[in-house]
Amino acid sequence: MNTEKQMKLYYFTWILLTILFNIVVFAITDAQKRSTVIYWISYAVIMIVLVVELLVTRNAVKAEQDGRFRYRIPVLTACTQFLIFTVIAATLFLSVPVMPAWLGMLLCIAFGVMNVSLIRHAQAAVPEGKEIAVELEAALESRRAARNADLKAKAEQKEAEKNSRKASEEEKKRGDASKAEAPKPRYVKYGSDKEKKNGKK
Repeated sequence: MNTEKQMKLYYFTWILLTILFNIVVFAITDAQKRSTVIYWISYAVIMIVLVVELLVTRNAVKAEQDGRFRYRIPVLTACTQFLIFTVIAATLFLSVPVMPAWLGMLLCIAFGVMNVSLIRHAQAAVPEGKEIAVELEAALESRRAARNADLKAKAEQKEAEKNSRKASEEEKKRGDASKAEAPKPRYVKYGSDKEKKNGKK
């Protein structure tokens, strides 16, 4: 699944959980618990935390898509988990009568802070990863250049040896051709020594 589909799934999850949370707050929670001021302050703060988590997640994903940041962790997975934790805590502490709403508000704030902190720490760790990637790329490039130079030298050496053998063969052929074209020596047949003596007489 690509990033755009994952982000759409996150939007859908955020809307669904927020609707369920509001249904619990306005339709299921006891009216007596909803009559306190701290309850509505907690509800307002929790909604702000949910909106902040949505904006932080959207900006983090957009920054990664634009190439401004790279993260060592799956950002959408982590943000979705914090979103689920926030809604669960908010629903429990705002709907169960024995649980104080202000404690749920503090837990939701803590989850929101951890969400933002996680993204910031992931961003801070990126430059080291970039430097390592650059060093690895430089090392690979150096090895490729050395290998190409070695292959080129071997190719040139083979070409030189081939040209040398070719020149030697051509020289040998020229030598054989010159020997074949050279005139044969003429031999004069002389008689025996006796015939030579008789001729002198």
